Amino acid sequence: MSQSERPRRFHATTIVLHGLMALGIIVAFGMGAYMTELAFSPTRLKLYNWHKWLGITLLGLAALRLLTRLAFKAPAAAAGPRWQQMASHAVHALLYVCFFAIPLSGWAYSSAAGFPIVWLGHFPLPDLVSPDHDLAEQLKEVHELLTKGLLALVLLHVGAALKHQITLEAGRVQQTNYNTFQPVRMFEAPKVDIVLVQSQEKPGGIGEPATAVVGPAIANAVAALTGKRVRRLPITPEALKQA
Repeated sequence: MSQSERPRRFHATTIVLHGLMALGIIVAFGMGAYMTELAFSPTRLKLYNWHKWLGITLLGLAALRLLTRLAFKAPAAAAGPRWQQMASHAVHALLYVCFFAIPLSGWAYSSAAGFPIVWLGHFPLPDLVSPDHDLAEQLKEVHELLTKGLLALVLLHVGAALKHQITLEAGRVQQTNYNTFQPVRMFEAPKVDIVLVQSQEKPGGIGEPATAVVGPAIANAVAALTGKRVRRLPITPEALKQA
């Protein structure tokens, strides 16, 4: 397929499924990390059921996403070295493997542990394997390893997406359009609460809580982008030319 025949953006259905799956994976990962640390309780059991329901839902969404991926043409891949193209295809392929392998391994683990899944509390699903304690422990480890692998792949995926938004040359960012470069403004900076804690230890100083850090941080960002160090505020185009 030629580059001219490819659409400029993904199909709307693909974008919606991508967003739903991203949100679901974040919730499932957070829920899984939290519920495993809880003591045995009704809350723990409830979260385990919700985690299973979400996993089965993600499995269905993964199937729909694969179908839409096959049905709708994808935009042309971003330009780059061959190794980056190969790495991108490999990461996408592994992501799809995890989309199916993780919920299926969790489903099999639940079956082997003797806990059938009743999706949404109304739709019983068949057991993938017969109850087996040793097999359940093995499937639990597989499920956890696959989840950690998915987390690593997601980080790579997000990092690559951010990488395509900038151009690097000799280790420096080449974008210099300051009309669209939006630094953090004072009212957008996070709120900082200063808490003085009573202690019987010898005084060691309380630091400099009143030091303004936004200006120096922006100056550092400008220096990293342009290679020019401006040591006085305000940082203007004229100050950059004189630096």
